[in-house]
Amino acid sequence: AKLLNNILSPKSVWLISQHMRIWHLLLGEMRKHQKVTELLNHTWLPELVSLARWDKMGRKAGFFPNKSPLELSEILNIKAEKHFTGESKDG
Repeated sequence: AKLLNNILSPKSVWLISQHMRIWHLLLGEMRKHQKVTELLNHTWLPELVSLARWDKMGRKAGFFPNKSPLELSEILNIKAEKHFTGESKDG
């Protein structure tokens, strides 16, 4: 994530760097009180939980996309643009 510091927002870098760590918290594997409270009290915790949920939902054993990485990237960029500009699903 450190390589992304000059490219992405601090929030994006933090979410990327913490997106696997959240599972240790949720599964009760994170033992140090300081680490637990650091995550529980963090402003971006709701977004981190959502990211972990979406990551988990997006995984299917044995699934291989039938589109190239470039095609997938283009689809995701279009959907993100629609989402963040408030454009309806139909428009």
